[in-house]
Amino acid sequence: MTLEHIQKFAKSLTGKACIDKARLILNMTLDNLVGSGRISAFPYDKVKYPRYEGKGSKAKQPLTKEEIGLLLGYYKGHRLEHFIHLLFCTGMRIGEALALTWDDITINGDNSIMVDVSKSWGLTDCGMGTKDTKNLNSVRTSYIPPTPILANLLQSAKDNAKCKYIAKCKYIAPNKANTAPIDSNNFRKRNLQDVAKKLGIEKNVTTHTARHSYISQCIAQHVPPALVANQVGHVDISMINKVYAKNVTDTAEAFRNFSIV
Repeated sequence: MTLEHIQKFAKSLTGKACIDKARLILNMTLDNLVGSGRISAFPYDKVKYPRYEGKGSKAKQPLTKEEIGLLLGYYKGHRLEHFIHLLFCTGMRIGEALALTWDDITINGDNSIMVDVSKSWGLTDCGMGTKDTKNLNSVRTSYIPPTPILANLLQSAKDNAKCKYIAKCKYIAPNKANTAPIDSNNFRKRNLQDVAKKLGIEKNVTTHTARHSYISQCIAQHVPPALVANQVGHVDISMINKVYAKNVTDTAEAFRNFSIV
């Protein structure tokens, strides 16, 4: 077995799920073979896998304030109501949100909230687990202005997590077994997308839609782009201006008071 053999196999893979699973299984298998002494040290970290570019899609559409209100209203009383509110109030990447533990959340006396983002949840070489954030700029503390509804939801969820009648779970969005965070794919497909259809929201609603919606609302409400970039973990404002700002106002409204002479 040589690096060339493994590289040839890796190049033949197609599809994101196939690439990710093959990488995980192959690394675990090779690690086991090395650990058992059946093969010598293998440089599998040098194997280059194809980058999945996707099938192409339309630009993501953020939700309006009315649509966000409909969605949040539907989840009133749901066990993950606090988590869904948090996604729309911070614009966090889903991996960052799933990795949050109760130690990362601070509720201040004025009902403002500080969220320490320092890790992400996703596929690692050893299976699903915590890993580094996307980049150094992603390590941050996000500020949520005084929001009594979310503060109360978070405090209630935290108190319930300490209930003596169920297994304790440090994650703020635990699965039903309280052993790890929820599965993001199931959450997107079986919750957000289905609920959006029931509510008559025709947009493709995913966890990333919450991020787009948050950033677009920040820009629409005149929060300086540099501060928005800090809040959501962008390196600079270029992505904010390029991707999100164009979703804020339609063309006619933007040029309503425009004049050359």
